[in-house]
Amino acid sequence: MAASCVSVDIDADDYFGFYRKFEEFFNSKCHNMTFGNGKIGSLMIKMTKNLQNGDFTIPASTFKEALMEPPPDLMKPSSQCSSLQTISELLNELKTSSEAWTLKIQNYNICEKDKSVFIKLNRPCAFQNVLSEVVTQEVLYGRRTTGTDKSDRKMCILNNSAFLHDLNCDDMTLSQLRSVFLCEHIGSVLEANGYQVCNKLSVSDQKLQEMLQEYGIVANLDHTASISDFEDQLKNFKDKIEKCKYIVLDKTLATKHGGEFEDNPADDIDKDKYRTESKNLIFLDLRQFLNDNRLTIGKDGYDKNINNIQVFKEDGTSCQILSNCCKIEKHIELLKRSNHSTHSSQNILLVHVVNYEKEFSQQQVDLVCRMISDKAKDCQQIHCVYGPVIARKNIKHTPHTPVMSAAKYYQLRKSQMREAWVMKYGTAVKGEGWEATINAMTIAAIKFELLGTTARNSVKVDLSVSGISDSKGGSFVIYNCARLSTLLARYYEAVEQGLYPSLPDVASIDFSLLREEEEWQLLFNYILPYASLVRNCVGKIDPTNPRSKIHSHKICNFLVNLSRDFSSYYRRVHILTEPRPHLLPTMFARLHLMKAIQQVMKNAFTLLHITPLEQV
Repeated sequence: MAASCVSVDIDADDYFGFYRKFEEFFNSKCHNMTFGNGKIGSLMIKMTKNLQNGDFTIPASTFKEALMEPPPDLMKPSSQCSSLQTISELLNELKTSSEAWTLKIQNYNICEKDKSVFIKLNRPCAFQNVLSEVVTQEVLYGRRTTGTDKSDRKMCILNNSAFLHDLNCDDMTLSQLRSVFLCEHIGSVLEANGYQVCNKLSVSDQKLQEMLQEYGIVANLDHTASISDFEDQLKNFKDKIEKCKYIVLDKTLATKHGGEFEDNPADDIDKDKYRTESKNLIFLDLRQFLNDNRLTIGKDGYDKNINNIQVFKEDGTSCQILSNCCKIEKHIELLKRSNHSTHSSQNILLVHVVNYEKEFSQQQVDLVCRMISDKAKDCQQIHCVYGPVIARKNIKHTPHTPVMSAAKYYQLRKSQMREAWVMKYGTAVKGEGWEATINAMTIAAIKFELLGTTARNSVKVDLSVSGISDSKGGSFVIYNCARLSTLLARYYEAVEQGLYPSLPDVASIDFSLLREEEEWQLLFNYILPYASLVRNCVGKIDPTNPRSKIHSHKICNFLVNLSRDFSSYYRRVHILTEPRPHLLPTMFARLHLMKAIQQVMKNAFTLLHITPLEQV
């Protein structure tokens, strides 16, 4: 194939309905055609490189079952094309139909080598429609619009299992900091997809609260939470467990704690006698519960080693797992109370953000909640599992070193960021303005470093002197956003001075003047699919499958790639030209493109809780 392509899986309304219109057209014109899985839109591929060849491609395999054997020539007639005699006629009809679409087709080309079809969009119309959408929606661009009635929205609770409440600032690890970042970012992504998110992060150390505030994270200062707060709930849980059909009544359990257990030796065992002899030692059969509820086990499901779990000790006191269940039930109660919700718990998504080492135990908490909690049993529950943070003096050559605290790591990155700017600007780097810039870039660098990797994978941080070069992703992105702000500020300042006329409305711009291939790439690869990206960060939620379908790394990677392509374009193309009449229309078109890029970047920063810089 002449271009590098990637598959896309998008919602019906993404790409301004282009995929949906494409599918509707083929369904209406080719009644007798069979297209593999029947989803024609999913068989059309969005191109990302060599866009001069086309923007989308229809592989020859799409038509394979609709055409005659042997492998046909697309230009020859096919008896299975109902009202149309040839594929070329079909494509001509497609082009004509697209005149009524938001994204219009300009032309198509059939590749003689492999008989694939390349489709090219009408670029001026695409610029006009997409940029108008950004101007109209502004901060809402990329977000799902929901009604004003909160009761119509799905609710979500983020359960951070990093146990931060009793932590102080000096003890917080980078792994725990990563869990906080994940919670905040996942919450923002879910909100952008129409969820109402409850994430009440509580800490007992004021210094830790202040450190988190520097990262744009709001944490409640709370000294009251303790096991005594859940005494009534624990009593209620114990009553339910004693009546639960999944209680395990095997005398041998008194000497087997947490492993695999034998089945009940007798169906007619005396339960009261058993409880007396075992001194209240109680287990629950999680495996049977999994099977009865047809929950996924094994790959992409619950751990295959889950069996029985101890919930009460020999002295009658509850195990930690019930305390965790109490906290979850309390979160659900507070969420419903704050929203005056009378809806069932089926409308609530519970997201467990958990370290890979505690994944097994958190799945047990999940199952016990489903089994005995009236408030949590019907909730949809998924688990976002994150890997460790590995520190090295040199990523490539030296073994692991102990991971420093989050506070010390911030100071290290800040000092490295300061040194980098001093090397570039010398003694000019001083004062409150530079201090604010360095702080903002340091925070961005750390967030991108800890969020830019797929959550389940480990994060490797370089503690060497040159480590800042490996974590410059965030600082590079925020720097390029500041360049856009500076560019637009210079233009508006020139307008006030009378050097330039005011920027015309986007509807009056001639976007056919944007002829640079990079300009189309910025629109087609970044501005246009941004809304689709935000939606694809949250995959399909399967209530029978605990594995997270939330992709926490995509926004960071998107911003890094956008910044790289924008920086390349910005270095090569002079946007603010001389105020000559024949140059102004092109400058106006480019300024509208720059404003859209800036808006997309700021909207993405909101999802990361990063405050953009207005200038550098």
